[in-house]
Amino acid sequence: MKPNTNLFVRLSETQKVGWVKPNTNLFVRLSETQKVGWVKPNTNLFVGLSETQKVGWVKPNTNLFVGLSETQKVGWVKPNTNLFVGLSETQKVGWVKPNTNLFVRLSETQKVGWVKPNTNLFVRLSETQKVGWVKPNTNLFVRLSETQKVGWVKPNTNLFVRLSETQKVGWVKPNTNLFVRLSETQKVGWVKPNTNLFVGLSETQKVGWVKPNTNLFVGLSETQKVGWVKPNTNLFVGLSETQKVGWVKPNTNLFVRLSETQKVGWVKPNTNLFVGLSETQKVGWVKPNTNLFVRLSETQKVGWVKPNTNLFVRLSETQHESKLLNWDSPGRLGGVDG
Repeated sequence: MKPNTNLFVRLSETQKVGWVKPNTNLFVRLSETQKVGWVKPNTNLFVGLSETQKVGWVKPNTNLFVGLSETQKVGWVKPNTNLFVGLSETQKVGWVKPNTNLFVRLSETQKVGWVKPNTNLFVRLSETQKVGWVKPNTNLFVRLSETQKVGWVKPNTNLFVRLSETQKVGWVKPNTNLFVRLSETQKVGWVKPNTNLFVGLSETQKVGWVKPNTNLFVGLSETQKVGWVKPNTNLFVGLSETQKVGWVKPNTNLFVRLSETQKVGWVKPNTNLFVGLSETQKVGWVKPNTNLFVRLSETQKVGWVKPNTNLFVRLSETQHESKLLNWDSPGRLGGVDG
């Protein structure tokens, strides 16, 4: 679309890939060799990249593109510089020291570990150290044995509490450091708001919802499993199979079920009316600020809507490949899927 106009510029097949010059309405087509590239900052020049340049970066505050060879393809850019550091295979895993431009490569034995806070030291972990935690406000790593592998850290302490198998599922009471283990029957559930009580759910309760501003859990039977919650209430409305596709009327708590023939359509603006579309109506648009649906014939199926108007401009087959279509303009194409 030409800027500040409602004129559509059609693109030939050779123009299909390209860009628009800033502050102009000129489209610059790209040849196949130019298809990958970049635009120089503050210019309208497109720089095509050859195959060897296809992976790379642009130097900060310049218009230079740096192509990367295959060996440079994995790497990093030094902070506050425009230098790219290629990493060999042995360098591929590592870290950058804080406030430096040094990359520290890691050997296989170093591949698992952590960086000490406020330092640039990497601590490698042996296999036995691979599971653990870092004590708060320290640089100490605490390794965990197999029996310690599941657990939690007490708030505001550096103590790790291991959990036995029976403790493996549970929760921590708010504002305390107490862990509450859950039995198998409690394994699925929820915590009551503003309390430290866990409510276990039976199998029949396992699917459901929590009433707003309450601590009540409502289990759903199979017939209730699909539905909706009425606005500003704590009521759940279960939907039967025939109700399963539909919509909620704006500013009401009414659910409108849709038959199969109504399944594709739209809602009239500022109303609670759903308009079902027949097969012939399924492709179209809604006129801005109206509740009129305009269906499109096959020849009209690709096109655009002129801004601030309710006019649809159809595109011929030779026009329909354009990359300049504004698909997000008011009255975009396609029916609304209910």
